Amino acid sequence: MPALPPMSFSERPGVIPGPRSGTRNPVGVITLDPGPASSAGQVYCGGDETQTVLALAPRLYHRFVTAPSTESRSVWQMSRAGSLDRLRQRNERIGSPAPGEARVSVRAIGLNFADVFSCLGLYSATPSGPFIPGLEFSGVVEDVGQPPACAPSTGISPWHPGDRVVGLTRFGAYATSLNVDVRYLDHLRPDWSFADGAAYPVQALTAWYGLNRLGGLKPGDAVLVHSAAGGVGLNALAMIRTR
Repeated sequence: MPALPPMSFSERPGVIPGPRSGTRNPVGVITLDPGPASSAGQVYCGGDETQTVLALAPRLYHRFVTAPSTESRSVWQMSRAGSLDRLRQRNERIGSPAPGEARVSVRAIGLNFADVFSCLGLYSATPSGPFIPGLEFSGVVEDVGQPPACAPSTGISPWHPGDRVVGLTRFGAYATSLNVDVRYLDHLRPDWSFADGAAYPVQALTAWYGLNRLGGLKPGDAVLVHSAAGGVGLNALAMIRTR
């Protein structure tokens, strides 16, 4: 395995904006160099989450190996939840995207408390057996499957190889590439980096769900946001101000 460059930890204000917001918040992001000689990524951590995410980040960093071909991928897999020591890197084949899927070459992944809690077995949605952590990512579309049978037959795919995207997955993002349902992809804004995109979905959607689906937020409501200094809180404040 090639020698690894020094680990880079720094405070990085990830951009967490709503449609008309410039809110910034320290986030944990791991970026993967897509070059053929890539052997490591950079880990950005900030705020009160630093000590927690640093427990997981070095394992991902030191196990990142030379990028595989498009027929295979590197993943970071837990044999089962309970200890971060069970996180292992391995290479495996990746098939063509199924109907309704796209294969994305991952450039950055979010690193959340939920990821650490999943590995420790403290998250109720964690699979009982082996699993690949990771809920959010950004990257570049490599291949697109056929439209699903239930989709209207337009003959036009909304995604094409080379598209920059941000996406969600129910575990599985800690990989150099993955096949994902195209319904959980969105275009990465032109002014966003891959790190910005990977840091956005979980926090923003958590805030949106709490305010709208659970809280039934309406114009004119008075809202008290607890712990508003974190990523979810800052997103919630930005969304409230647009009402």
